[in-house]
Amino acid sequence: MIRNNPVLLPATQTHPWISPMSESSDKQPDLARLSIERSSSSRGPSGRGWLIAILVAVVAFLGWRLMSPEGNSGEDRADDPGPRTAVARSAVPSASGVSANGYVIARRKAELSTVLSGRLVEIHVEEGTRVTKDQVIARIQYDDYETQLESARKSHAVIEARRAEAEADVAISSSTLTEEKRAVEVSRTRLEAAITESEEAHREVERNRASYEAHDISEQDWDKLQTRARRAEALRRSAQAELLRASAGVETASATLEARRTAVKTYDSELKQANAQIRSAEILLEKTFVRAPFAGIIVEKSAEKGEVVAATGAAGNSKGSVATLVDLETLEVQVELPETRLGAISDGMSVSIFLDVDPQKAWPGAVRQIWPKADRQKGTVELRVLFKDRPPILRPDMGVRAVFDDKKTGKDGSETSHVIVPADAVHNNPTNPHVFLVENGRLRRVGVAIVGDVNGNELRIGSAVEAGAVVVVAPGATLKDGMTWTGDPK
Repeated sequence: MIRNNPVLLPATQTHPWISPMSESSDKQPDLARLSIERSSSSRGPSGRGWLIAILVAVVAFLGWRLMSPEGNSGEDRADDPGPRTAVARSAVPSASGVSANGYVIARRKAELSTVLSGRLVEIHVEEGTRVTKDQVIARIQYDDYETQLESARKSHAVIEARRAEAEADVAISSSTLTEEKRAVEVSRTRLEAAITESEEAHREVERNRASYEAHDISEQDWDKLQTRARRAEALRRSAQAELLRASAGVETASATLEARRTAVKTYDSELKQANAQIRSAEILLEKTFVRAPFAGIIVEKSAEKGEVVAATGAAGNSKGSVATLVDLETLEVQVELPETRLGAISDGMSVSIFLDVDPQKAWPGAVRQIWPKADRQKGTVELRVLFKDRPPILRPDMGVRAVFDDKKTGKDGSETSHVIVPADAVHNNPTNPHVFLVENGRLRRVGVAIVGDVNGNELRIGSAVEAGAVVVVAPGATLKDGMTWTGDPK
């Protein structure tokens, strides 16, 4: 039985399916149209019922997604698609995300100055000037050092002249000594002859003495014998005196020669001192030059002509250096890495270097050195990174960002890289981990080394597998090395 019950509405509310009545309308509403069927079969849900129904549907949909293959790939599923392929991707940058900001510095850098103090009288460079090794950069006042050098050279010349005279005197004395020795020999020969003659004359006198006393020889002959003996004796005495004079001449010539040789030795010693003074003056004069110790480019000019350069550094109005020279061939990156990230870095590891001036361009590099000491206050360790390919725009003190890759440069210059593959592509882990590669339609089994877990569903491996290689995921036990690969089932 259908019952017609009127619906009561507030005076200010108009039901959607009821036309509003004006007070002037004398048309009466058709109340029969407002009847509602009260049977249970035609009764619809209320607003709260609709809300509950929607919530139940959402929960059911989320549960279905979680149980579907797309939502739960890590568990065994009844609708497992079977063997399929995936592409190994490069592990650059590293999964650890190790990167650091740093600056470009020069390993060879020199603050050019002199070891002397003086006023700068010459300067030949500006910022950006390229110089060669030993090129003159600047010069301090040098006139007093030139005067010292000239004085030392003159002293050397005087001593050298005196030594030459002494050498000539030595030659003369040596000749004199030779003549005196020859005179001694002549005197000795004469003396020996005189002695022989004297002895013969005296023997002749003694042999004729008895005859003279017996008046067997005349007085005249006896006088002749005595005169001969006296003359021979006089010659002997004269020869002795001559020998004594010659011997004294030898002694005098020897003493003179030794004295003059001593003078030569003295002059030799003075010449050595003079040479040392000349060398010292030359060194001091050379120190007035500021030369480039190596080839490079001037990056900073610190002093101007007329300024005073101090040997021990800047003091008062003096300058400590004239210019700063860097060797552009030794430019490298200096970064400070937190100690907590140091475990992920090793010598030779490849680095991608991004210059602040061109942050989209990556330049290849490698870790040259990990500093042996940490900074206690900062909690960092300094690293030096070499450029494998130096950017043309590179300048000292440029800002850079270094991203440390999972590549390590070997001694032969080769690089071993890590790649990332799905975890299901690695089999017999950890006893004999390997993957199947698809190459030219056939399978090839390759042993791998597992480096680490990326996110639970992927592994980082190091092996002969290169980025872009096609690997088989979840192959099961049926696939063998060398089998023909027919393609993914889907």
